[in-house]
Amino acid sequence: MTKRRQAVSPMADVIAKKIFNDHEITIDFIDTFLGFRPKSVQILNGTIADVKKERTRHFSTTVDILARLEDGTQVIIEIQVAYQNSFIKRLWTYSCQHLVKDLPNIREKVTQTHDMYNKISPIYSIALVASKYFDDEKPIHSFVLTEKDSGQILELPFGDQEELRKPFEMVIIELKKFRKGQLRKNQRQWIEFFANREFSQSTSDIIEKAENLLNRNTWTEEEIEMVDQWLRNASNHFGELESSFIRGRNRGKEEGRAEGLEEGRTEGLEEGSLQKSLDVAQKLLARGLDIEDVLEITGLTSEQLTQFSQEHQF
Repeated sequence: MTKRRQAVSPMADVIAKKIFNDHEITIDFIDTFLGFRPKSVQILNGTIADVKKERTRHFSTTVDILARLEDGTQVIIEIQVAYQNSFIKRLWTYSCQHLVKDLPNIREKVTQTHDMYNKISPIYSIALVASKYFDDEKPIHSFVLTEKDSGQILELPFGDQEELRKPFEMVIIELKKFRKGQLRKNQRQWIEFFANREFSQSTSDIIEKAENLLNRNTWTEEEIEMVDQWLRNASNHFGELESSFIRGRNRGKEEGRAEGLEEGRTEGLEEGSLQKSLDVAQKLLARGLDIEDVLEITGLTSEQLTQFSQEHQF
């Protein structure tokens, strides 16, 4: 098993907001994954009050940070701590929503409707995801608008200087693949930071600054309480998943015995059950449960869990 670096994940909502509320950190992060360095950023939802407003009665597996750059460009930083089947569609929808939401403000600044489109700014999104979404070895996927046949990237003039820029880009970073793929040093360090793994090389000053924000001794009492509440909610959330899984597995065994399933169907169910057991084991280990407890809950053998851990590097 790979050693964790911090007791608390940087993906926790209040911690993520605290990290990206630092302008230097956010500028470096944007530069690393979007390839340009903003002169300044304004974080529109990075306070404790914002976290409280966004929290609901149910545990949320998503954290959103919205930054506006000096030229009006919007950058969405999204954090997803558990697999969600519709996540990529939701991220795309969320990006479009922010663009449309900004149109009334732009319309107020122009006299002619057609002038409004010259005032629109690009919108970019960067997603940090704790699960695998693509069946390849690439930790980073970047999606832009291109011409179908030539592959030419669409760029449009923006701002007073009419600088050619991409109107849209969506970057998805899969933290599970932190050991794979060809990465630049700063990309690897940010991925290792959010994956909460030991750094493979000496860290930059910005990464050190972000790392210091994870020190519990630097938090306010309110931040400590909110982090502890997040951990309790996460434990309850995944605990309910465990209970549902165990009930379903036991019910499946009873139904299987009662119906006397044919051999081929039994093998198919066993294969599906094994994959479900492995998926649950991965979530339980991410919560910090002991291997022995995970084996007892899932019914896996030590060999099965070890092989799965090596293949997925967690």
